[in-house]
Amino acid sequence: KTKEVAVIGTEGTIKSKAYPQALQQISSKISVSSLACPQFVPLVERGDFSSHEMKEVVSESLASLKQVKNLDTLILGCTHYPIISDQIQLEMGNQVQIISSGEETAREVSTILSYNQLAYRGDRQPQHEFFTTGSAQLFQQIANVWMDEPVENVKHVVINHTIDNK
Repeated sequence: KTKEVAVIGTEGTIKSKAYPQALQQISSKISVSSLACPQFVPLVERGDFSSHEMKEVVSESLASLKQVKNLDTLILGCTHYPIISDQIQLEMGNQVQIISSGEETAREVSTILSYNQLAYRGDRQPQHEFFTTGSAQLFQQIANVWMDEPVENVKHVVINHTIDNK
């Protein structure tokens, strides 16, 4: 609407400038404010979704974005952030639309799978496997809340290389 968009993410996500660059390709008229919120991930990973501390951290972290004139869209640029999206929405107000990058990615993957006729057709029971570089037990606890159903088959993986985004 107003073309005033904000992105919140980890330090790495914000430093990469991936979101502002992608949004500028869509329209050069989009103004993007980026903000790292490094305190969100540790709180989410310890299962702290709605405590007084979480509410304070969200309020303090987003204070500068609330000053952005005509901001109408906030992109959650980290997979952890949708878990606390209700708190983020409360802080930003209903005039700001929250967009989960994870949900948008899932929609795009679904479109690509359908287009290439690789989408699940419902002819057998799906099997889900989850992989995490963190604690499998903690992932399972958070996923149970997030997905609102029991999550099983979680595996810890080690990634032995890094990708250089130069």
